[in-house]
Amino acid sequence: MLEVSSVNDFSHLTKLENGQEKAKKAKDAVAALKQQTKGLGELIKNREDVIQKRQEYKSNQEKLDDVREKLAVIRKEYLELLMSTGPQKRGFQLEKILKNLFEIHDLDPRGSFKVTGEQIDGAFTFDNIDYLLEAKWEKKPIGSSDLYAFQGKVSRRLDNTLGLYVSINGYSQDGLEAFMNSRPNLFLVDGADLAAVLENRIDLKNLLTRKRKEASQTGNIYLKINEILK
Repeated sequence: MLEVSSVNDFSHLTKLENGQEKAKKAKDAVAALKQQTKGLGELIKNREDVIQKRQEYKSNQEKLDDVREKLAVIRKEYLELLMSTGPQKRGFQLEKILKNLFEIHDLDPRGSFKVTGEQIDGAFTFDNIDYLLEAKWEKKPIGSSDLYAFQGKVSRRLDNTLGLYVSINGYSQDGLEAFMNSRPNLFLVDGADLAAVLENRIDLKNLLTRKRKEASQTGNIYLKINEILK
């Protein structure tokens, strides 16, 4: 009916016997049909929009459920790792956990690799920005020398490259104060941040966005998770 009501050319009828009269009757009939179906097109469009939104909602929920299930697996691996005592195993497994975490959030992660003698623990892309990753599970908090070393790795890449430093046991205050005097090209994550993500208290992308925004606007590269979630 909608297709018929959209017809506006009746010239083919004029070639028939009593063509002018037939064309007029057809035009009047189509005009009447168009009046009758006036709201039908909008109704169909609204119905299609509702169906599409339902499908999108269902798809999003399925993705969220999938992420939650995978997060639960990674969280279990992390808790088991907390109970282990081998530092070398912890470091290797932490890199694996982070790669899997970035993978389920579609951050196109890359595992550890070497470039011109430099060891890079990983890389990923977020909001069209490439990141280098440094992941440490040391007994003591990370000091300024380690931060400066990683900053050097990042600075040797393209200008839009940033760094994400993950230290499970955090960072020393002296080291942070010394490092803050430079112009940083990285920001910091600790074990509390990682636990909040794995416990689904904050989305990984939201965490990265908040920390990057804070570092960009205030120079604070170590925004704590309790400040984000308060």
